[in-house]
Amino acid sequence: MKAEIQKTIQRQELEQLAKDYGLVFFRKSDCQFCERFEPILQRFATSYGFKVDAVSLDGSESSFFPTNHAPELVVAMKIQ
Repeated sequence: MKAEIQKTIQRQELEQLAKDYGLVFFRKSDCQFCERFEPILQRFATSYGFKVDAVSLDGSESSFFPTNHAPELVVAMKIQ
């Protein structure tokens, strides 16, 4: 019973966060971890209502999320 209450509270908290915040997913086409993580992230985002924007580090498109090509962002954040 206690575990169910905790799950309900966690779900409500995540749904509330999703109303105010989104998620940013940095990806590269040759990243095997990115490929494996995208469907997991999509299920999570769909379950709780999060908006996800992908930022491509190499100009590729995500099959799961809207993809931004913002090289200036990548440079400013010193992401490789």
